[in-house]
Amino acid sequence: MTRRNVTLWVSALLWVLSLVVLPAYADEAKPESGVGDPALREKAPESLPTAGYDQGLFLRSADGKFELKLKLRVHAQYAFASKDEGQEKDRTQEMNFSASVARLTMGGKAFTPALEYMFESDFGKGFVKILDAYADYAFVPKTLHLRAGMWKRPFARQFILSSGRNEMVERSFVNGYFGEGYDIGLAIHNNYTKSPPFEYAVGVFNGDYQNKYPGDKPWFSGSGTLDPETGAVSVGSGSFSNVPKKFHPALVARAGINLGGIDGYSEADLEGGGFRLSLAANVLADFDTDDDNKSGVRAGIDFMMKFEGLSFSGAVFAATAQKAPEAGADTGFFDQEYAAAGFYLQAGYLIARQFQPVVRYSLASPKDQKSAQEVSVGLSWYFEKHNFKWQLLGGALINQAALTGKSTGDDRVDYRVLTHLVFSL
Repeated sequence: MTRRNVTLWVSALLWVLSLVVLPAYADEAKPESGVGDPALREKAPESLPTAGYDQGLFLRSADGKFELKLKLRVHAQYAFASKDEGQEKDRTQEMNFSASVARLTMGGKAFTPALEYMFESDFGKGFVKILDAYADYAFVPKTLHLRAGMWKRPFARQFILSSGRNEMVERSFVNGYFGEGYDIGLAIHNNYTKSPPFEYAVGVFNGDYQNKYPGDKPWFSGSGTLDPETGAVSVGSGSFSNVPKKFHPALVARAGINLGGIDGYSEADLEGGGFRLSLAANVLADFDTDDDNKSGVRAGIDFMMKFEGLSFSGAVFAATAQKAPEAGADTGFFDQEYAAAGFYLQAGYLIARQFQPVVRYSLASPKDQKSAQEVSVGLSWYFEKHNFKWQLLGGALINQAALTGKSTGDDRVDYRVLTHLVFSL
């Protein structure tokens, strides 16, 4: 018998033994039910971290104490505007493509399910900007939370809800005029953005009266040299900051009710169902703690209603400002006078759970100025609800210069068309 034949016979024998002996051994090795020394049993493998997708890509530790969720969102936008430059002047046209929103969000839990964190930055429009950076601890889940850091002030529903959950390309300008914005501060709340039956939030922030300290838009402080001929300034030194040198705090409070299980911080009735309503009131008081004779109070009531594909929302606002001091005199926070009032109304109807026509009217009336207005119509096509959609907006902005106190007295009308594709992961 040759060496090759011996090798083949041995290989065949081992193969047969593996088919007969190993299964038999495996059966003998199995302990009978309820029998066996626990010390000799094989230790069960420890659970491994998990990863997947749940409204964002997540990584979660085996014990559930740590979680990191990543979200990406991009708004690829095209904008066209035809601006009214006044009587006997030609209109000017502007058009461009932009990544109006390019955001990365990182959030989750750390050490305990009661401690949540959030960090969000935006890379659109040619620069990087931090939007959210906070920690949130639930002393009593869904009842008493403490949040510290930077996030959206709990004022103006249409701003509080994510721009990725709007049913039109842009929010109404009324929200920005009366006090929307990110800010740095401390607040107690009951997880109000999850639309509990009763929602509340009360916080103290740096404040931004008259855009003096805008938390989400760092300002530049420094020194430079002025060219008297051109008016240009050559910067010698300085830096950007969103931390005021003088404390100018703002108290913000919000309370509301949510009926029928409504998602009160997501526009368009993508959930479907019977009558649902969300109604809330909020106030923002900027105090004159730095004695600069500048303070103000802004208040508003907002609502959202959904019913069988119909969505209807709006808000009404009013604002006061501290009276200007007379010569040789002084005023305080309680010396307030009327400054402005405004509102917006918005309605849409979802067809076949994908297509939604939307209309909106907005108005703001500053003191001693003509009213600024907006008339817009829109169309949304939801491929994957708010995660993947296309939206179109067309309309007119009337007398927008009134918002900066520079109304020319004539009602200038600017026309615009905005469209974007929204993708979020």
